[in-house]
Amino acid sequence: MPRSHSSIEKIRAELTWLNEPVNPNVCGCRHMLCCEKTGHAAARCPNKPTEKMWTFRQEYFCGDCRSYHFGGSRMRGYMTAR
Repeated sequence: MPRSHSSIEKIRAELTWLNEPVNPNVCGCRHMLCCEKTGHAAARCPNKPTEKMWTFRQEYFCGDCRSYHFGGSRMRGYMTAR
């Protein structure tokens, strides 16, 4: 399988959200499984945040999105022996 390469400009464009200030009034969920299951875009969850978490910076999540982060109740098979 050939190795895929991304240009540095493409990588910087994907990571521009890191420099944006965190809004405590908006759920900042970027978990792809959560976005897919609930139908919202990354960082566009319509629910109000209920929890503040430290990922690599302070972020705010609603209860539904929080359950997808860090092996929550909706992460089946996470850290289990197979």
